[in-house]
Amino acid sequence: MKEKRKTWPDLTDEQKIKLIMGADFWTNYDAESAIYRFVVSDGPVGLRQPLDRMTADQHDCIKSVAYPSFQMLSQTWDPALAYEMGKSLGNDCIEQKVDILLAPGGDLFELTPVDPYTPENLRWTDENSRVVREYENENLRDIELVSATPENWENYETVFIGYPIWWGIAAWPVNGFAEANDFTGKTVIPFCTSSSSGLGESGRLLADLAGEGNWLTGHRFRSSASENDVRDWLGELGVI
Repeated sequence: MKEKRKTWPDLTDEQKIKLIMGADFWTNYDAESAIYRFVVSDGPVGLRQPLDRMTADQHDCIKSVAYPSFQMLSQTWDPALAYEMGKSLGNDCIEQKVDILLAPGGDLFELTPVDPYTPENLRWTDENSRVVREYENENLRDIELVSATPENWENYETVFIGYPIWWGIAAWPVNGFAEANDFTGKTVIPFCTSSSSGLGESGRLLADLAGEGNWLTGHRFRSSASENDVRDWLGELGVI
């Protein structure tokens, strides 16, 4: 006779608490084999598994391969290489009996104006350029976008909004995105690129246009920002 699996009402209060806490920092509690037992590990550029699974300290870890970052891998434009790297990383997980490799993930959504900007349009030192005329006349800043709302927008909890700084504020094509979407219940993290100007009030102004959402202060990246600068910022936010 096949053993009956336990359901939530069958569990004791102690078992229910252990389901939330886990058997250790990296392994779930299986409720005396009532559910599948799995092991997770940090990533994504290599298996980072502490020798002591009762701790989150990753200074004393198993020896494993350090792979290139996904950003570097993407620059090769080599699907075969990406496949081989994924296969090798998967084999590392199998060898160490790791079921799930943790890694930050997200979807990219590009704001594309119906009338795209050309390099000539963006010459801010040319008083006759499009961007200068729009700066001088706010009525010209209502920029129509090809699409203003990502697919499955309602499912996103955290939204990063990146933009260049134009005259101390967010590039105005971003305004249409802020106005078009409902940010209720979402955490919004603005960030900008600028060679000299700071973040200023660009994030607050976008938040005012949106009207809803938990808008964080945001961050400004200099033109020479490195991948490590970005990773450090994401670490401070607790994203990675």
